[in-house]
Amino acid sequence: MIKIENASKVFAKGTPNEVYALKNVTLTIQKGDFVIVIGTNGSGKSTLLNAIAGTLMLDEGRIQINNEDVTKLPDFKRAKYIGRVFQNPFSGTAPNMTVAENLQLAYLRGEKKSLALAMTSAQKKFLRERVAELRMGLENRMDTPIGLLSGGQRQALTLLMATLKKPEILLLDEHTAALDPISAELVLVITQEIISKYHLTALMVTHSMSYATRFGNRVIMMNLGEVACDIQGEEKQTLTEQTLLKRFEERHIYIVI
Repeated sequence: MIKIENASKVFAKGTPNEVYALKNVTLTIQKGDFVIVIGTNGSGKSTLLNAIAGTLMLDEGRIQINNEDVTKLPDFKRAKYIGRVFQNPFSGTAPNMTVAENLQLAYLRGEKKSLALAMTSAQKKFLRERVAELRMGLENRMDTPIGLLSGGQRQALTLLMATLKKPEILLLDEHTAALDPISAELVLVITQEIISKYHLTALMVTHSMSYATRFGNRVIMMNLGEVACDIQGEEKQTLTEQTLLKRFEERHIYIVI
């Protein structure tokens, strides 16, 4: 599904501030994996996602998606493979457009562009049914400008928009970090349900030990641009916050919790 080979990215190269954001990272993400990427600030978590998405080009190494070498492709040419949700719940939507109009734009992703947003009755039915899966009552607010919704509601809809047309890869870059705890928990549960129901391959960046132990089937720990630890299988199933913290300490990675 995703093969990353010897990926390196250096910022401020050749200066006293030189930093390896990625350093010889080699990973294989299998189809259907839900990978939690955890690490301290500056460990390379978001850089890894940006490299996969194509918003950041590698200095060395290569990336393959479905056996196609995408290393040199910019983000807009990788968009056919990737759905992405960012930290800010106001990113990725048009606030003055209605819920239905935003969803229709997402629904038309990859189609020939047109100024028309008209929906067939079948499309309306499909979109309402998908919105109803969020269990927020938003299927009854399809004509509401999306900018009037709460952060949690908007982030749930952004997640839905990113997965309306099943992406090969779903990238979640701390997508609940800006939400209050109740909304964050709800969005995470919805995230898990969507990934499971539609058999998506996903990577989720987080700082949360709790999220890393509760969600996904694999945990990748980043440190100083390298993969410090890759936890999967039975070890992931029995992983606790205490054992994960011990893994950090074994590698002399100190975090504030």
